[in-house]
Amino acid sequence: MYPSTNDENPLFPFSDLEQKHAYQLCNSKNILPDTQTNTLKLIEHARVLICDSDSSIPFEALYFNDKKHILVYETIEQQSKEDDRRKYFHTFYNVQQLATLLERYFAGELECKTEKSHEFFLEKYEEPDGKEIERLANI
Repeated sequence: MYPSTNDENPLFPFSDLEQKHAYQLCNSKNILPDTQTNTLKLIEHARVLICDSDSSIPFEALYFNDKKHILVYETIEQQSKEDDRRKYFHTFYNVQQLATLLERYFAGELECKTEKSHEFFLEKYEEPDGKEIERLANI
């Protein structure tokens, strides 16, 4: 499991019960194996994504125009960076803010910010065709 090295990051410190449940989840057949490097199928089917702002997942999720809720952890330092993707995310900086976002989502009160995310994705990156790796190899 993830080491609890950063107690400030709400994605890392797990209680004993959370560690037990995370272990059960990771050992279930419903999780992508760690050898799977393409997360697009998982992102495609997710309704809510919780991720770190340094991950590629928030941007990749913008491709799908299906009303996802993207909850992104940022540090205070990252908050000051200009990031034009931020308008499509709900950002949080601690566990309490994440819990509030999730409560609002389950109550049907959390605004969906990804309505026009597909157009934004295509402004930054061309339509994926599955041959991106081959083009990268030819650079």
